[in-house]
Amino acid sequence: MFPFMAQLSVDLEGTSSGLTENGKAQIFEAKGLKFAPLICYESVYGEFVSNFTAIGAEFLCVITNDGWWHDSPGYKQHNMLSQIRAIENRRSVARSANTGISCVINQRGEIQNRLNWDVEGVITTTLNKNKQLHFS
Repeated sequence: MFPFMAQLSVDLEGTSSGLTENGKAQIFEAKGLKFAPLICYESVYGEFVSNFTAIGAEFLCVITNDGWWHDSPGYKQHNMLSQIRAIENRRSVARSANTGISCVINQRGEIQNRLNWDVEGVITTTLNKNKQLHFS
């Protein structure tokens, strides 16, 4: 669509000139662990997230840029939605946010470990995996 921008695109080994979606949920697998890669606002949509657990995600990972919320209720509400996703999918959530709340949420929606807004740090924890599906 914008050929004059081609020199600005990144070659991703077979994919170039932009990013696309394939229209279906795909889980990541590493060292025998299956997890859902939820990017920012994707974590807000319950049905979207449940597609990942339906195909085998054992826990959820939310990677988000909450810095644009500044110090407002927005980043707190965004975090609370991750707690809701944990409950409705019966999955632990590892949440990594620049400037926002980074935390580990158990399958009951309880925050186990937390780094508050604008706090740098590392969270080391054990996540519980779950393969059981929720009610449809």
